[in-house]
Amino acid sequence: MTFNIKNILVCFLVFLFFGCTENNKPISVEVEHKQAADLTFIDSLLDKSSEFDPRNVLVIFDFNYTLMYPNIPCLHKNNIDAHKDIFKKVLKKLSHEQADLMLTQMMATEKQKLINDQLSALLKKHADVNFLVCSSSLEKNADAYLKLLNKNNIAITNSYNLENFKFLDFEEYLLGHPVYKNGVITTNRRKKGEVLVSFLKRVSRKPKLIIFVDNSADKLDDVKLALTSLKSTKLIIVEYSEYKNASIPQVSAQEFTAYWNEQVDDFLKSQK
Repeated sequence: MTFNIKNILVCFLVFLFFGCTENNKPISVEVEHKQAADLTFIDSLLDKSSEFDPRNVLVIFDFNYTLMYPNIPCLHKNNIDAHKDIFKKVLKKLSHEQADLMLTQMMATEKQKLINDQLSALLKKHADVNFLVCSSSLEKNADAYLKLLNKNNIAITNSYNLENFKFLDFEEYLLGHPVYKNGVITTNRRKKGEVLVSFLKRVSRKPKLIIFVDNSADKLDDVKLALTSLKSTKLIIVEYSEYKNASIPQVSAQEFTAYWNEQVDDFLKSQK
C-alpha cells in the first residue's frame, strides 16, 4: 500500500487513517443521526430506550477526542488544525509507516484527561447495557488505552463473554492486526465499520439497538454503511463534540514547529 504525506495529514486530523474510501451500499437498517455536546445526551438516549432489553443494547465509544484527549498543547487537535501546513511539512521527513508508528506512540501518552468525569457514573448506571470502545489505532495501543481507562476508574463491560482475540481475517499491518481486549477494540487502521461487523459475527446474542458515538462524522458514515448487513437492528449514530470545550492553550507557529521537529528527530534516532 502506498500513501503520501498529504494522506497522513488529512487522516490524522480526523483520526481516520484508512477510513476514507466510499461505500455505496443501500441502508437497510433503521438509522437515526444525532449530535451530542456531553454525556447527558447519551444517558437520555439509554433512558428512552426502555423498550429494549439492556442485554440487547450495544453502545460503542470512540477513544480519542470522545472519551479522552491529550493535554499536551502541540499534540491537541485544535493546534494541529491551526498549524496544519507546518505539520504537513515536518512529517515529510518520515515514510507513511514511520509517521503512523510515531503518531500512534504519541497518542498513547499518559498525559491524557477524561473529556467528561461522569463517564464512570454513566457506565455504572447502565451496567446491564453492553459497552465497547473502538479506536482506529494500532494493535499495540489497546493495552495503553486500557491502562488509561483503568487509571481513571473506567471499566468497559459487556455480557458477550468473549476471550481476548485478534481479528486474523484482516491483513497484518505494522506487525499487528485488529484486536479485542477487555472491551476495547483497536482496528489497526482498518475501517471501524468492517471490524465491527466482524466482531458482531462472534456475538451469539445480536444487538437490537446499537449506539455508536464518535467525534468524526466520516467514521459515523462509515459505520452506518458497514452495518447494512444487520437485520432487525436500530442504529443511532451520535456525533460527539464535547472535546471542543477542552481548555487547551494555543501555541505559536514557532513553538509548534520546534515541538514537532523534536518529536520527529527523536523518533528517527530511536529507529537506528
